[in-house]
Formats: sequence, C-alpha cells, structure tokens
Amino acid sequence: IFLSQSTGAQWGAGQRRLGVAGCLLVGIFEEYLFRGALLDGLRARIGAARGALASSLIFTVYHVRPQAIAAWPHIFLTGAVFANLRLRGMGLASLALIHAAVDSAFFFVGKESVREYGTSYWVFLAGLFAYAAATHAPDPMKHPLVDAKSDSG
Repeated sequence: IFLSQSTGAQWGAGQRRLGVAGCLLVGIFEEYLFRGALLDGLRARIGAARGALASSLIFTVYHVRPQAIAAWPHIFLTGAVFANLRLRGMGLASLALIHAAVDSAFFFVGKESVREYGTSYWVFLAGLFAYAAATHAPDPMKHPLVDAKSDSG
C-alpha cells in the first residue's frame, strides 16, 4: 500500500502512525531472522566474518523484489553493519529498534527514489562501509556471541 503511494507527496498523520507501526514489526521480524537465527547459524558453520557477509547478501536478496536496484548497495551495507553490531554484542531488540527507526524515516523525510539522492547517498554508503570495516573484530574468538565452551580451551 505504502509503496504504491510513493509519488513525492507528504504522508498524513494517520499514514505515518501506521507506517511506523509497520516498520517496527518489520524491524523485529527481519532482525530476529537475519541477525538472529540466520547469522547465528552461519557463524557456527562458516565463521563470524563470512557469516556476516553471507547473511548480508541473503538480506539483500530478500529485498530484491520490493526495492530498486539502486538501493541494493545500501541494503547490503546496512546488513553488514547490523551483523557487525550483533557480533560485537548488540542485542536483537536494539537492532530491531534501530532498523525500525531507519525504515520509519521514509515517512518523515520524503518519498523520493534512491536515484534522486545524488552524492549524499554514495557518501552515506561509503560511511557505512568504512564503519563496518573499521569496527570489525579480526579475531572471531573475541566476539561476545562465541560459545563459552570454546573459551575453556
């Protein structure tokens, strides 16, 4: 419903409330799925860094149909940053709230397409990438989500 109304006009108050509620539900669902069950399973099988990248790629593929191709780099990097935050110990509830806040901005900032963001969009993407690269812990055993059994030797 909301995507079909993406014409550039401002949302009404009722539409914003409904949109924010929907974003909260989406944030909870996607974070518990992609940074919860999927990331935990991938991390156990292929390691933290590869698991984060794989879950981010799957997160992007999940959004292929409803999102424009131009948004895919943003979606992938957002997934990578959120996976990194999860691996560094951030709880799923906090990630869900951040996810919902980011998605909710659509209802307050505007409805322009990704192509219209211009240079600021690419600077934002570069910032996400730099943050993900700068904060990635190189030793997966230092991640708080590694089982306590592996610390015992």
